[in-house]
Amino acid sequence: MKSSIFICQLSNENQNKIREVVKSFLIKEGYNNKQTNEILSNVMDDRLCNIEEIVDIQQFLIENK
Repeated sequence: MKSSIFICQLSNENQNKIREVVKSFLIKEGYNNKQTNEILSNVMDDRLCNIEEIVDIQQFLIENK
C-alpha cells in the first residue's frame, strides 16, 4: 500500500520515531553528521511512501487512519 501522507502530518511521536530510525540507518551506512542532518531534514519534509525501503510504514498508516 502506498501512501501520499507527508511525514509532517503524523504525530510528533511518530515523527520522532521515524527520525530516529532514519538517523540510525544513515549512521550505519557511514554518512557523516553534516550529510545525516541534511538527509534527515529532507526526509522529514517528504512523503511517508518515499522512505518505505528503510522504515516499516504500515504502523504509521494504521495509526493515521
